[in-house]
Amino acid sequence: MPLSGWPALPTELRLQILDELEKQLSPASNHYVRAWASVSKEWRPYFEPLLWQTLHFRSSASESGFGGLREIMADHRRGLVRKISLHVDLASHHTCEGCDRPESEETKEANNARFSDAMGGLFRVLSSWPSHDDDDDDGPGGGIALELSASSPSDARHPSSSPEEHERRVGGRSRSPGHSLAGVEQQQRLLGRNGHLTFVWPSAGGTGLTPVPAVRSFAVSRKLCRAISPASMGHILDRLPNLHDVYYESGRGVGDRDLYNAVNVNTLMFEASRHPAVRRFSMWLASMHESDAPVWTSDASRTAVEAVWSGYRLRELAVSHAMEADHFFLSLRYFSALQGNTIEIEHLALTYSFRKLALDPAEAAYLLGKAAEAALQMPRIRILEVWAAGGAVGKGFFFRYQVKENQVKLTVGATWDVPLSHAVLLRWERVANRHHPALTLQSVSQRIDPAVLTTPESICTQLELYHLIRQW
Repeated sequence: MPLSGWPALPTELRLQILDELEKQLSPASNHYVRAWASVSKEWRPYFEPLLWQTLHFRSSASESGFGGLREIMADHRRGLVRKISLHVDLASHHTCEGCDRPESEETKEANNARFSDAMGGLFRVLSSWPSHDDDDDDGPGGGIALELSASSPSDARHPSSSPEEHERRVGGRSRSPGHSLAGVEQQQRLLGRNGHLTFVWPSAGGTGLTPVPAVRSFAVSRKLCRAISPASMGHILDRLPNLHDVYYESGRGVGDRDLYNAVNVNTLMFEASRHPAVRRFSMWLASMHESDAPVWTSDASRTAVEAVWSGYRLRELAVSHAMEADHFFLSLRYFSALQGNTIEIEHLALTYSFRKLALDPAEAAYLLGKAAEAALQMPRIRILEVWAAGGAVGKGFFFRYQVKENQVKLTVGATWDVPLSHAVLLRWERVANRHHPALTLQSVSQRIDPAVLTTPESICTQLELYHLIRQW
């Protein structure tokens, strides 16, 4: 079709063509988008936002990669950007023998310098960007989303301690960061046990990062194969004055009972909740093992306390795998007796041990009862969800308490039958009567077909708060 014939096509047909082209887009097809944006004046405003909505930067030791960003991004293009992803390349370990040794001081200093240079360079460029004040403050995705990750190029090349173990864990595929690591020292290295990534001044600007008003969402990606020091994480949050959403993923530790960087997790939760603009916080603790081992009580208790305190300021909170849901409920009951303030939380998503639920038929009733006791202390709660992944495909459990416009609904779903007893329903009716006396409680217990749970985390797709618990 000659280009001159495009305007003559019916509007509905033109929109269908543009929509079909958009469906073909992927992160690897930006070169197509550039070509499409130059086809005509009508195509340019349609495809140019797709071209610039996500920017990916990879920073190495030789260059930070931001030198020409100010010149390339004209004013109208800056307004098109919705996400910036920064990956920092760290020092590579050229042999598997080297990966089982602690990082040398020289390597630590080099990695800290790379991290500082990359973050400092990006923040200096973004400091002059508009803050998108016209965006909906209460809606997710307003402003710019900043995602941070870091790894050594060799991190994905190390096998586990035995070929059989490697095959069992990853099925012959290249491992994801944080899985099938060669030895304890490498595991500890990736988890920050041998030193955190820390800002080095003046490498990042002398007095610290430049404030960036444009960023509304900050995510530490699962691809971050190092821990960031609590002080550096606090500094990042302080330099994002309009930050609304924080997503953080961390490794648990070398063993099922390891400390999993509890100080990092708890400090970050505290820093995020005290930030005057932050309203959503999500923390996902990735396990080093494909198991459903209980979280160590000592660490879980500290995390539960921080989570409850954060609930007095945040509107939305998700904590996955760092504690059992009943730890949160028990801590909330204790603090509610001491606090005169009202807990602000509206959306809450927590996890629980699948093993406990599967081994004891009474465990689900216990969990639902403790959740109801806690919900009595949360007058603004609109959605409360607790979920449990079985550690394998075809297994899962969740329950949801949701306040809708004309009803309050309690839903339980599992890959086995979970009856809702009269005692459990009475507890939830008490919650509904206290907070929403004009609404009627409805309940449903559904059995989930194991065939639809094709991954260990598929149960999450059953949740209303699916997009809160993790950056999928």
